[in-house]
Amino acid sequence: YIRSRRLHRAFFDLANSGARGPRISEVARRWQLGTDAHFTRSFKAAYGITPRAAREAALLGLQRGTDATSSATISRWMREIAPPRAD
Repeated sequence: YIRSRRLHRAFFDLANSGARGPRISEVARRWQLGTDAHFTRSFKAAYGITPRAAREAALLGLQRGTDATSSATISRWMREIAPPRAD
């Protein structure tokens, strides 16, 4: 549970940081998600894409949307790519 919450927060750090945001390794360190390689593997296992791809996709979405709708778009996109919950 803790790792999934950290990955979730790291996802939003990457998605909301823009092109000049923190490096992926800095995000991994901030959320205590291990080395770059471990973070990338964990992120890909959780979301099906790499942290770099998530940042690039978020940047494309932000360029197309307005600032008012960008956070809602990112939230909706994150829910869509998240793996289904095991109830």
